Amino acid sequence: MPALAALSHREFRLLFIALPFVATGSGMRGAVNAFQVYQLTGDARLLGLTFLIQGLPSLVMGLFGGTLADVMDRCRLLRFAVGAQIAIALALAWLTGTGRIEVWHIYAATFLGAGLQSLANPAQQALVPATVPADELMNAMALLSAG
Repeated sequence: MPALAALSHREFRLLFIALPFVATGSGMRGAVNAFQVYQLTGDARLLGLTFLIQGLPSLVMGLFGGTLADVMDRCRLLRFAVGAQIAIALALAWLTGTGRIEVWHIYAATFLGAGLQSLANPAQQALVPATVPADELMNAMALLSAG
C-alpha cells in the first residue's frame, strides 16, 4: 500500500487539510489569551488561572464529547464547534479593538473555547474511519499523526 493511500479519498483529504488549521488556531488562541491577560494585569497568578480555566472544560466536557460524537452528526458537531470558536475569537478581537476588553471576557472565552474543543476532538477522531476504507485506516491515522 502506498504511503499516501488515504489521501486518495476526498473526504479524508479535506479533513487532513483542515485539522492543522484547527490545531494551529486553538494553540494561537491559548497563547494570545494568556499574553493578553498578562498584558492587562501584569499578574503571573492570573496568567496561571488562565491555563487552569483552559484545562477545566476538558475534565467535564471530555466525558460527554465522545457520547455526543456518537449520537450526533459528526460533521455538524465539528462545524458548530469550529464556527463557535471563530465567533468567540471575533468577539474578543472586537472587544480588544474597541478598548472594552476585560480579563473576565478572556476567561469566559477561554472556558467556552476549551469546552467547544473538548466536544470537537472526539468528533474529529471519529470522522477518520468514515472517510477511508477499513484497510487504509492505519495509513490515515499515521498521516494524521505525522501531520
